[in-house]
Amino acid sequence: MSSELQRSTGIDPTQLARFGARVLLNQIGLSAEQLARLAAGALLTVGSTIILPSIGIAVINAIGFTSAGVAAGSLAATIQSVFCGAFTGGLFSAFQSLGATAVIASPPVLGVGAALVIIGGVAYVVSKVRESRRGVGL
Repeated sequence: MSSELQRSTGIDPTQLARFGARVLLNQIGLSAEQLARLAAGALLTVGSTIILPSIGIAVINAIGFTSAGVAAGSLAATIQSVFCGAFTGGLFSAFQSLGATAVIASPPVLGVGAALVIIGGVAYVVSKVRESRRGVGL
């Protein structure tokens, strides 16, 4: 279809798309570099939103707040015996509730989150390198 458009009109569809993108960026007041940086930030944000809760849950479980209760010999057990005794409440109970009920995301979901963070990070670094080579700031 694109070659048909080019034959009938003499317009290269790729060039037309690039022109349209430039017009759109000019209309909203963004440069291509700014748009790239915004996209990188969005990828980092979405990826982090996927990964960070699972990391938090894993840390809470590692401390000793598990689905089976406070793990014997864990940091959570030590905190309970030293500070709370039999009367747990507040933050300790909140951590235990979270450790008992929260679920870590599946490996494919974590993989997607990690990929988004990596792609977003690379895109951001590339945009900063290009900016430093030009000597242009935002």
